[in-house]
Amino acid sequence: MQKQDETTGMSVARSRSLILVALITIVTLFWVLMLLFTNLPTAALAAIAVVSILLLSVATAWTATALPRRSAQDSAS
Repeated sequence: MQKQDETTGMSVARSRSLILVALITIVTLFWVLMLLFTNLPTAALAAIAVVSILLLSVATAWTATALPRRSAQDSAS
């Protein structure tokens, strides 16, 4: 039963990691395009950058919570 739980946990972690990679790519490209091709003031671009960083940090934490934890027995062997 524990092996099946670990497999399920790794599957969830893998899918969340793929979502995170896609989100990092999209958000970074969006911000760079905004930086290069808009006439927004610097303060607006900085606010967008802060929101982007907050979004990516929450997504990273969400992905990290799906990673299975190692028990004391696994690390000893």
